[in-house]
This record gives sequence, C-alpha cells and structure tokens, in this order.
Amino acid sequence: MYLYLPIAQRGEEEALGCYLTFGLEIYETAGEQVRRLKTVSDVSVDAATACTIARDCTLEQLDPCHLSDVLEDRL
Repeated sequence: MYLYLPIAQRGEEEALGCYLTFGLEIYETAGEQVRRLKTVSDVSVDAATACTIARDCTLEQLDPCHLSDVLEDRL
C-alpha cells in the first residue's frame, strides 16, 4: 500500500527570497513495515493543494512512477 503525505519545506529563490512550500513524501507499507520511497519537493505553495493531492493519490493507490503525470495535470 502506498501512503502519500504532505510536508512543509523551506524554498529559496534569488528573485523570491525564502518562502514556504509543500512537497510530498511517499511511503510503502507492507504489514508492519513502512519504507520511505521518495520525497518530491516544491509541489505547491498552497498547503490545501498539497493535502488534496496527497489524499487523492493515497485513496487511488497511485503508483509513484505516475506521480509526475498527475502533478503535471493538476498544476
């Protein structure tokens, strides 16, 4: 089973300075074992958007190899 969790991150751009951004951490669970597969940074500057994407990907059990397609379509 895949679990997608939103994470808060600090971004920094020369033109923008420091800003708060949200990414995703992807975990795979098998029984009682939990393994972090991947961290995707800077998905959105909107917390609600990152939470919605994480929820939908978890509910649909999106294979992480398809995440970039989903992000491209949603953002």
